[in-house]
Amino acid sequence: MENHLAFSNLKLGNLIKGEMGVGDKMRFWIDPWTAQDPLRDLFPNLFLNERDKGCLITSRYERVGNDTVWKWDWKRLNLSQNEAIEFSECLNLVQQASFSNTPDRWVWPNDPSGVFSVNSMKKILFNISNPSAPFILKWNSWVPKKVNIHVWKAEMDRPSTLVALSKRNIEVGPVKCRLCGDYEESSDHLLTSCYFATLIWQFVSN
Repeated sequence: MENHLAFSNLKLGNLIKGEMGVGDKMRFWIDPWTAQDPLRDLFPNLFLNERDKGCLITSRYERVGNDTVWKWDWKRLNLSQNEAIEFSECLNLVQQASFSNTPDRWVWPNDPSGVFSVNSMKKILFNISNPSAPFILKWNSWVPKKVNIHVWKAEMDRPSTLVALSKRNIEVGPVKCRLCGDYEESSDHLLTSCYFATLIWQFVSN
């Protein structure tokens, strides 16, 4: 199941939403509590500079009267330019959080009840496995079957290009085209837009 979700750039953990009470059960950086994605994914430079990466929310704030004071524990106190930008955005995001005296809890937003159900999970997997195509691909009978299959996969952006692998959270380094080095290596670029691809198509047409 996780492979199906990863193929569509989805994480099982991101399908569950945390509703914060006092913040004593949710992890500040790792659990998605103030946004759809965890703070470690939204602010990766800050996360690298954090000393206690598994800290709970309660260890990062304290109530002073009616105000919430946020506390931080950095490895380096002098933030870089990128870290300073992320810190400003992170602070703005967490300041929007509202606290209560109720316990933290996890909800399943894909069901009206907020409770996980097998039926709602089946609907998610079905939608992933059956995306609506913009057009119906007409197979060509005079080319090898593997060519038709490759074109069909390319139309759905399924080939393992650098961009596609990166979206599946596979570490590939820079996603610039290895042939021309000018643009990101997507299916469309690799098969039609790349300078080297146009040379090959010209050779084939001649």
